[in-house]
Amino acid sequence: MISKSYGAYVVVCDICGEEMEETFGTFQDAVDGLKKEGWTSEEDEFIGASSRSWVNACLDCQEAE
Repeated sequence: MISKSYGAYVVVCDICGEEMEETFGTFQDAVDGLKKEGWTSEEDEFIGASSRSWVNACLDCQEAE
């Protein structure tokens, strides 16, 4: 998940809860940052089209699959 805390965006793995150390100034910077670090971000197919949800996974959780 990407959440805003104290004016900065934080990337958190939706599987294990690990947080990226780097924080970001904008939501798009956070998306670009997680991709740069090799994390994945995939749309949750179980959520209906009216409410989109994304699942972010860190490198460790990707390897565990």
